Amino acid sequence: MIAPTHFSFALLVGLLFGIAGVWDVMAMCLGAMLPDLDNKHSFIGKLLPFVSHHLYKLFGRRRMTHSLILWGPLAGVGVLLKSDMGWLIFLLAFGAITHCLLDCMNISGVQILFPVTTKIFAIGSSKQYRIQVASKSDFITLVICLTLSLVSIKVTQVGGMRAIVGYVVGSYDMAMQQYLKQGTKTGFLTGSLRFVNGTIRKGKYLIVGIERDGVAILVDDQIIHIPEDAEFNKCRFETGENNWKTLELSGIMKIKNDTECYFRTNERWFRAKKDDVVFGAVIYRDELNLETLTEF
Repeated sequence: MIAPTHFSFALLVGLLFGIAGVWDVMAMCLGAMLPDLDNKHSFIGKLLPFVSHHLYKLFGRRRMTHSLILWGPLAGVGVLLKSDMGWLIFLLAFGAITHCLLDCMNISGVQILFPVTTKIFAIGSSKQYRIQVASKSDFITLVICLTLSLVSIKVTQVGGMRAIVGYVVGSYDMAMQQYLKQGTKTGFLTGSLRFVNGTIRKGKYLIVGIERDGVAILVDDQIIHIPEDAEFNKCRFETGENNWKTLELSGIMKIKNDTECYFRTNERWFRAKKDDVVFGAVIYRDELNLETLTEF
């Protein structure tokens, strides 16, 4: 296959395995070029003609550089090193492995277990179902891989397939799992809320924080404790635009400015405004001026 096809296939496989960092992807795509060092006409072969010439002279085409016997152990070494260099080695080897696997769809196939065996491995019982380099089918493969990669990136941005399933079915448990991954970013639960008195209400509710047995949300400027005060029939998680600011107070303090915040004590969240006292873990979105109380 042409170099862009190998790039796009490595990107797609990497995304499916959760490798999405820019530098990680670049290293993986570089690794996807390494097997073609045995071809002086390839993209990387033209960059390193001296290396390409000697590799071809030693091993021939699509043999050692296309073998899992080479790249598999290298990937293992990268994992065992447990360092930045080890991670780089793993990414390069991982990219090379994707190249070898994709080349199994090539008309010529690959000696993917060389030198253990010289058997040629190819996907497809007939050459007419395999891919000729730089052919129409090669470009179609490129387009398919790029399209699926873009879809994978979008899926990752919204929280992965689990988040999409949770959004479709309206699962409260999946929504909360997605919320827990947000760190200090604000979040909302949108859905149908059933109160203990039987009242049902639909809306979008700010998540204040996790409690011992559930979660605290804001409904009409009041803290509602889920599932003690109400339960969601169905809900979906939405990420907010702001981040919570956090404080951990060692004593009792009083709010001096016209703002609001939330504080947690005994694993339960409470709401506070100007002139209210707060203590314990405190979260807020705007400016917060506090005064230390010597007596309470």
